Amino acid sequence: MSAAVQRIFAGLRSSSTYRLSRSLASFRSPLPEINFPKDLSYPEYILSKCDRYPDRRAIVCANTGRGISYRDLRAGTASVASGLSRLGFGRGDVMCLYSHNFPEFPTAMYGIMSAGGILTTANPDYTAAELANQLKDCKCKFLLTTKDKLAVAAEAAKASGCVKEIFLVDDKEPGTRCFKDLLDDDGKSNPSGSFKVDQDNDIAAILYSSGTTGLPKGVMLSHRNLVGNVEQSLTCVEYCEGEKLIGVLPFYHVYGQVPVLAFTFCYGYEIAIMTRFDPVKYLETLQNYKLTAIHIVPPILLFMAAHPMVEKYDLSALNKICCAAAPLRVETEDAFRKKFPNIDLTQGWGMTEISPVGSVTPLRQSRWRRQKRGSVGLLVPNMEIRVVDPDTGKDLGPGETGQFLVRGINVMKGYYGNPKATAESIDPEGWFATGDVGMVDEDAYLFISDRLKELIKVKGLQVAPAELEALLLDCPDVADAGVVAQPDERAGELPVAFVVRREGSRASEADIQRWVAERVAPHKRLEGGVRFIDAVPKAASGKILRKNLRAMLTEQA
Repeated sequence: MSAAVQRIFAGLRSSSTYRLSRSLASFRSPLPEINFPKDLSYPEYILSKCDRYPDRRAIVCANTGRGISYRDLRAGTASVASGLSRLGFGRGDVMCLYSHNFPEFPTAMYGIMSAGGILTTANPDYTAAELANQLKDCKCKFLLTTKDKLAVAAEAAKASGCVKEIFLVDDKEPGTRCFKDLLDDDGKSNPSGSFKVDQDNDIAAILYSSGTTGLPKGVMLSHRNLVGNVEQSLTCVEYCEGEKLIGVLPFYHVYGQVPVLAFTFCYGYEIAIMTRFDPVKYLETLQNYKLTAIHIVPPILLFMAAHPMVEKYDLSALNKICCAAAPLRVETEDAFRKKFPNIDLTQGWGMTEISPVGSVTPLRQSRWRRQKRGSVGLLVPNMEIRVVDPDTGKDLGPGETGQFLVRGINVMKGYYGNPKATAESIDPEGWFATGDVGMVDEDAYLFISDRLKELIKVKGLQVAPAELEALLLDCPDVADAGVVAQPDERAGELPVAFVVRREGSRASEADIQRWVAERVAPHKRLEGGVRFIDAVPKAASGKILRKNLRAMLTEQA
């Protein structure tokens, strides 16, 4: 065991912060612990940092070149909060943003929270049924969307039975309000002065995740969770004057909301916002705006490493990239480093339930910096991690592989309206079972090797097998079904369904795929294919034995 890890263990055992049994082998981050403001709401915390750069351009629209200054970001947030307050929206109310990225997305997001409200976001590719389920689950009061998504949003709002107002970003249609009216509010009803945040208990956001298994659940993130996680992470994010980033990752995802937007604003950087990923537009934006840093997911990194189109663009300004949200293959990492030897490539690990950052590669100048192929870096400050045997629960030491359990200021409050799922994920001592399998090496670096959870990751987006299985059982041609992940070089993983046809059905694999595709967002489609079988393997309890299905895939391959 290295001196570094010995010191971490020694400090842990002598700590009075936690009472740990001798059998408990937990690791703390070797990075210095941080303090953070305990009396600020999350948006006020972000905006107070923005106030240092009022005249700088915070946001630029990659399509139009229209800019928003940090002064405008602050003023717009106050206006939105005030306008919402006038409409009876306040503490504890939920508002959903159902759209692709747009320049005022951060203003809307912080305005909701500044009014004392709770943000929820939804994938703009959701069908009306998928969206309605989320709106109903979190008791959403207001909904913001774009004109091209209005038909779906209106149908979902009606089905939810709880949405009172629909706002349009870019226009006004019968039965809707215009978001611009909120931006034009005089700000005099902004309740930020009277909204005294209870940082630990006031919920800032309910973001949907499938957790370790099952259907999507609303992750409750408090203002303390988010403020704390930004402070934890900034200690590992290198400051470079004049940095320019790209906002291509979706803002409805926690990766876009915190590592991309919050880190950018805290350092006074500029971000070029794209509506969604398009290869040519992406490369043009990197080139034309001379962007210096990007947050991306493995499929985009693979595109940059392998596609000949990339070589046609001048990316000489780009000097660092952070890749996270899904496992990065070592082969892809090596290919990228060979093609772009002067770009500092780092990795991170996290999940919605931990607000979301759990580990990052340390700063280039840090004494803890190591070049570790395949590593997701060091645990962020103020966090602990245990590695436990998935079968016995026994704690493991450096170099041994098991499930990661974590605790710290960034671990969620729980799953909204689901105390059972919360209790199954967080034990009485505050340890959250991540479902990720890996090891901590002798330098305290984390490596992810597998997942216990049944979740499928398609281009960094979550797909719950149970959700697709429930949908398939509604298909008139399906008697039973089981869904697992199939590895895919470009997407990471793809859903594949094992289906038992109803007696008399002559449905083809393509028929089943098409039926599902009409009812789900694109990333949930059965792009891995459909396999017809005589019976879905199940345990005596009725639980689907997905390991058996995965074994069938391996045999077929």
